[in-house]
Amino acid sequence: MASVTPVTTALVADLVKAGRMGSAMGVFGTIWDIGESAGPIVAGFLIARMSYAHSFDIIALLLVAAALIFAFTVSDPEREMKQSGE
Repeated sequence: MASVTPVTTALVADLVKAGRMGSAMGVFGTIWDIGESAGPIVAGFLIARMSYAHSFDIIALLLVAAALIFAFTVSDPEREMKQSGE
């Protein structure tokens, strides 16, 4: 948590235009809070229906899928600025 929170906040700040920073941080905070509250609930349901091992496997697959989606859909703003010559 100590390394992910500041990094994702900085990423949002890099990806958003200055005039929309407040709304972007609000959306980011909302999504973050939903994940923090829904994650344990979903994990509890998975563990109740399956074993811990199967639950961790499913959660790991979801995280890998999310990481791949993130890697292929979010671009580095600094690289884009260098390529466009700004």
